Amino acid sequence: MTRKLALMFATSVAFGTVTQAAHASCGGSACNSFSVEGRSYSISEKRVKAVFVNKAKSRGLRLKGCVIEAGKCSRTFVLEIESGLKSQMSEPATTRGAILDVKTADFLPQQGSVPAATAQPCQRHCIVNVTPSKRVHCLKDCSQTIASSPL
Repeated sequence: MTRKLALMFATSVAFGTVTQAAHASCGGSACNSFSVEGRSYSISEKRVKAVFVNKAKSRGLRLKGCVIEAGKCSRTFVLEIESGLKSQMSEPATTRGAILDVKTADFLPQQGSVPAATAQPCQRHCIVNVTPSKRVHCLKDCSQTIASSPL
C-alpha cells in the first residue's frame, strides 16, 4: 500500500511539472495567462498536437513558439487566442518525442482603447479651427498621429 501511495505521489509531481516546464522558457507579458492541455503525438499522422487555453478573462493572447524535435526548434508557430477560449494546435513532426513549446506569450492590444483616448483631445482641438480647410487639415493630422501611436 505504501509503495502505491509513493508511486501515485511521484506520478502527480511529475505531471504537475509538465505545465511548468512548458512555461519555463516563456518570455513576455502573458506567460502565466495560458495553459496547455491534451499534448499528444499521432504516429499515423506524424503530427504533434496540443490544446492551448487562454486563462485571461478580458484579453486575447499571441503565443509564439517552436516544434521541438530532438532538442531543436524544427518549425515555428504563432497562435492567437481570444479571451477565455481554447485553441487546438497541430503541427507536422517526424519524431514521437516532439512537443509544442511556447517561447513568448503576449497580450493582444485591446481594440479601440488607445486610439479612442488619443482621438478625443485631438479632435476637440481641431473643432476650434475657424476655417473649414484648417479644420480638415487638423483632422487629417490627428488621424495620422493616432495611426502611428504605439499600442
